Amino acid sequence: MWEGTGIGDPLIYWALRIILLCSLVFCGWGISYGKSQDYKKYSFIAVVFYSLIIGLRWMRGADYYHYYNDIVTLFGQYAGLYGRGTITLEPEFLYDCWVTLFYYSGLPFWFAFVFYSAFLISSFLLVLKHFKKIAIWALPLFFILTQTQAENLVRQYIAIAFLLLSYNFYLEGKNYKMIFSLLTILLIHFSGLFIVVLFLFITYLKNVLDKLHNKIWLCILLSIFIYTYFFWDVSYLTHLAEFIEKNISFGGEKGAIYTDNAERWFTNEGSISQIVNGTNLNVVSSLFLIIRFMTYFSIIYLGYFVSNYDKRFYLPFYFSYFAIMMKNLGGDIEMFQRFYDWFIVLMPVLIGAYMSYLKINKTIKLGLYSLYLLNFLWYSFLGSMLVTSLFGYGFIWDANVELW
Repeated sequence: MWEGTGIGDPLIYWALRIILLCSLVFCGWGISYGKSQDYKKYSFIAVVFYSLIIGLRWMRGADYYHYYNDIVTLFGQYAGLYGRGTITLEPEFLYDCWVTLFYYSGLPFWFAFVFYSAFLISSFLLVLKHFKKIAIWALPLFFILTQTQAENLVRQYIAIAFLLLSYNFYLEGKNYKMIFSLLTILLIHFSGLFIVVLFLFITYLKNVLDKLHNKIWLCILLSIFIYTYFFWDVSYLTHLAEFIEKNISFGGEKGAIYTDNAERWFTNEGSISQIVNGTNLNVVSSLFLIIRFMTYFSIIYLGYFVSNYDKRFYLPFYFSYFAIMMKNLGGDIEMFQRFYDWFIVLMPVLIGAYMSYLKINKTIKLGLYSLYLLNFLWYSFLGSMLVTSLFGYGFIWDANVELW
């Protein structure tokens, strides 16, 4: 049983969550349609609401345990471990430095989690500063698309904040700062190596992408998407797991967790829905499958045209495409979900871009409004009210630990 089960009041939890969504819609509207000088004001409001409501959540996922334990016990060196007693194994250099510094600061643990959330949303807002018109879409979508995992995969999302900073520096033409931010990712969460390589490939080989970026390429991308959406079977991943277990070996205890237990991480055995709910969320209604297909199709199709309109959207386009492919290939298998999280953070930028910059037929745009309200607002957000959260509804005032 998870430590957060039964903690907190669902009414308070959902009231605060809806308030947060409304505040982000309000701030997004203000950034998109308000005066240019009001950007800082609306950004400040968004950071305050997001960092407090997300940052003050307690036991908000399976991985929260060891990130809490990291900072209150200095990786298990002092005091007792909470819950299942997990800590981050072999922490990367900068994360190790940060935890050590925070531990000796004497600040209460929840300061760290509020800071994590503030850093993440601030990094995203710096990206929006370059495309203020899209904020009305991008800001609330960022919360909806990352809400669960940003709360749970704390260290990965610290690294993702540096990914967003890297994109900001790329947009500013500050290449040295961009490279520095990308390297910082590896010193916080080394699994980000593949995302750093892809980032550099997409940003530095624009000429290659320019040649590929035509309607034939779009047809190829859509064909791959359609095939994997309707015909891919996750059971095929068993062969991948067997190959990893037999042929790949990473040094250290941390790497061995993934290679020695590849069946757990890369096949249906690692289905998050089965772990969390005891059910398989892949068994869903036909309506949901249709809505999700149309959503993904529209993101790829319209994303292609807006990235032609402005090549600064190449990165959000390809990141969004890879996020969709991770869902098609791995569903809710945990390792694929973690790859998905690296990519999904730029999908709000892409959606906001084509909804704001492309001239879309009014009837089609109305259809997109309806489609996205169903997919994002209902299925990805409000619909969760009908399911009891295994991780509870707690905030730090519900915690049975010392807060200061």
